[in-house]
Amino acid sequence: AIADAKKILPGSQAYEEAQAKIKKWQEDWAAAEAKYNELKQALDEGRWDKVVRATVDPKFLEQRYWQDKVKQLIEEAQKQKAAADAEANKNPTAPPEAPLPPKPPSDSNSSGKLSPNSKEEIQDKPTNQ
Repeated sequence: AIADAKKILPGSQAYEEAQAKIKKWQEDWAAAEAKYNELKQALDEGRWDKVVRATVDPKFLEQRYWQDKVKQLIEEAQKQKAAADAEANKNPTAPPEAPLPPKPPSDSNSSGKLSPNSKEEIQDKPTNQ
C-alpha cells in the first residue's frame, strides 16, 4: 500500500492525503514492531502471561503481518508455560520438615553457674581448710 501511495505525484489532489497515510502506516508499523520486540523479550525471559495477554490489544492486531508474528509468540509462550508447569508438577517442592522437638531446659544459666534446681548441685563438696 505504501508503494502505491508513493506513486501519487506531488501536484495531485490526493498527494497530501497519501503522504499522511504513509506517515500513519509507518508509525503504526514501528509501534507494532516495538510491541512485538517487547513481547519477544518477555517470552525469552519466561514472562508468558504478558505474551498471552497481547491478544487483547486490538490496535496491535490490526496488521496481518503482526497478527501472524504474535500468534507464533503466543503458541511458543503456551508451550513453554506448559513445560514449566509440567516440570513443577514433576518435582514438587518438598513439604516443610516437622519442627524439631523443644530442647530441654538448660541446667545452667548464662553465667555458667549451676541453677538451684540442678541435679549436680554441690552438696558435699570438700572445702580446702
